[in-house]
Amino acid sequence: MAMHIGHFAQRVTDLDPAADHLIRVLGLRVRERDDSQVLLTSNDKHHEVQLILDDRPGFDHLGLEVESEDELARVQAAAEAFGARVLGSSQEPGIAASVRIAGPADLLVEVYVGMERDAPSLATSPLRSGIRKLGHLTFMSEARDELERFWREALGFRVSDIDGPLTWLRCDADHHGLAVGPSPAGSLLHHHAWEVQDMSALAKHADAMARQDIPLVWGPVRHGPGFNLSTYLETTGGGLIEVCCDLARIDDEASYRPMDWSANDRSINLWGPPPPETFLAYGTPVLPPVGAAEVTP
Repeated sequence: MAMHIGHFAQRVTDLDPAADHLIRVLGLRVRERDDSQVLLTSNDKHHEVQLILDDRPGFDHLGLEVESEDELARVQAAAEAFGARVLGSSQEPGIAASVRIAGPADLLVEVYVGMERDAPSLATSPLRSGIRKLGHLTFMSEARDELERFWREALGFRVSDIDGPLTWLRCDADHHGLAVGPSPAGSLLHHHAWEVQDMSALAKHADAMARQDIPLVWGPVRHGPGFNLSTYLETTGGGLIEVCCDLARIDDEASYRPMDWSANDRSINLWGPPPPETFLAYGTPVLPPVGAAEVTP
């Protein structure tokens, strides 16, 4: 089955500052905006971020894209067999068909097919500079084991690497699309990560932040799991934004074996210093699903 990281949605109490921040630090462009939501993208996709106006801020849902309605039906069947609550389809703009699945830790997953895309052009081609796509999301959860099992058994993710209580998982050739670690209470989106072409583009991103007097929380670093080069900065909602490049690809599923980094005390940064002590304190709370009726299998 072909599945890809598609988008995420976040509830915010004020749309304009939240959208303006993503435009400022990532160069995203607005695809649709009304009084209740803003949809933004970095490429030809209709959207990679959905900001939803709400009086309770937090993480709303994760969007995963499949390539056919048959695959969408297979995901729904696997989720039902796993025992997850399957919810009604969404009315989200730019999507042809979807099913929403309530996983452990209140994590709502929207699996969909047929997202609208712009016609091919130089403006959305790999020739453009800056951010190319939403790459991955990392969560911290008190239900990390259940969440990992849900991703593997209900959604078909595969483990790429582990490092003690941290696990990185993939749904396509990218080394990871999701990662999860432990949290003492509740569940948080720790960071969402965006890809640029190479180290030169990553440096230009960091320079752009310096010109705007936006400090990096950490980086640049070279991670062990995934081997990506990364920087981190604060974002609205309490979490972090990672901008990265050079993420490993796993093109040969048959021969790949997950790496265990637990014995390497520099795995999180092969170049040197660990993150600041406050690094793991960041996070956007995952909110329970709302506004969807349960579907009886």
